[in-house]
Amino acid sequence: MKFLRIIAMLVACVFTVTTVSNSAPSVYNIKIDEKYGKVQKRFKGTSEKTVIHIQDAHASFDAQKNIANIICELIPQIKNSSTISDPFIGIEGAVGEYELSELQSFPDKESRKLVSSDLVHQGKLIGSEMANVISDDKFYLYGLEDFELFKRDYQLFHSVMLKETELEDAVQAFEDELALLKEVLLDEKLKEFLADFKAYQDDNSLIFNFLPRLFDEAKNSETDLLEFTAIVQFKELHLLESKLEKNMLLNELSVLSDQIFSHAGASASLKEKIMEFAKNDLTDGLVLKAYASNLVYAASILNVSLTSFSQVNLYRQYWNKQD
Repeated sequence: MKFLRIIAMLVACVFTVTTVSNSAPSVYNIKIDEKYGKVQKRFKGTSEKTVIHIQDAHASFDAQKNIANIICELIPQIKNSSTISDPFIGIEGAVGEYELSELQSFPDKESRKLVSSDLVHQGKLIGSEMANVISDDKFYLYGLEDFELFKRDYQLFHSVMLKETELEDAVQAFEDELALLKEVLLDEKLKEFLADFKAYQDDNSLIFNFLPRLFDEAKNSETDLLEFTAIVQFKELHLLESKLEKNMLLNELSVLSDQIFSHAGASASLKEKIMEFAKNDLTDGLVLKAYASNLVYAASILNVSLTSFSQVNLYRQYWNKQD
């Protein structure tokens, strides 16, 4: 609904989900089942602590169950690689530490799953709370909200909700008149261009389908793209990506790894670090980047030439553009 999109813009800063685990597993070793979600980004900072941020989809039963399953998978990984026995999950919409001991203490796990799932479906529990009820591993729930700020923002949200009909009517009138103006002012070619742009807006993964059309229109209108540095960088990134061959890249990385291992100057700790990275899932783009960057770094300190590794060099350019 248009009204809900308006509300989302007005209170975007109010409802954010931050899940925090105060522990220290390697960020590159953390894994979740792809049927529950996908790791979007990994970053290794200077601290030994680990923060895991789980993006939420409010009012979605399936999303909340997936979050519960993700947490149930993550907690054992965190505990097994940390000295901290009981990590905590930061919860929105709550203040301070709390527990669900009455549900947790019920001895039959299947019953706990059924009851907590039903409570999530009713909107009485969220995914992280369901995980707290069904998990075999103990962890704490901690509300991250400032109560006074939360109350103020909730009141703002409620006041906007009272104007739902008025706001929806205003937006609908604006869009109706905008559609009439488009019919009068735009030619067919420009309409097609806007349709392609809307498809990209609805699905950002279509950006590389939209960019060639954008470049053609810029050329036809004699628009100097050098003023649009971000768009030019996407163009260069796309060209580099089109030249990358995944299987050839993996083969070159394997050969490079062998050369580093056979090098007389390679220390035991360097070899161990590379072996640790090689054990991870290299189909994960973030893991592959970390593995490749460590091999390139090792090659640089050992003076191993990368001249013959065309795909590795292309990949270096690609991740430098990404960064």
